[in-house]
Amino acid sequence: MARKNYLRKIIVFDRKDGDNFRKKIFSEYKANRDLRKVDESFYYWIEYSKNKLNNLGFEIYIPENGYEGDDQIGTIAKKFSEKFFLCWNFYYW
Repeated sequence: MARKNYLRKIIVFDRKDGDNFRKKIFSEYKANRDLRKVDESFYYWIEYSKNKLNNLGFEIYIPENGYEGDDQIGTIAKKFSEKFFLCWNFYYW
């Protein structure tokens, strides 16, 4: 990715405090996920990463409350569907 000259580089993060509309419709949505408490230092590093990535020219997107990062990715992909490169990494906590 670093060797290409992309017009826009976008990174999408999930919300820390987000509700999800799917959970309101179907209470068992992601019910099998491990709900261990996340160490607060994790959030420090997320914010640190956002700053560094922004300084490297990445646009940072965080979805509106009620939506997940992959919802935002879908919206961006549709909006810029003429030509884009999509790569992602999922981290579930």
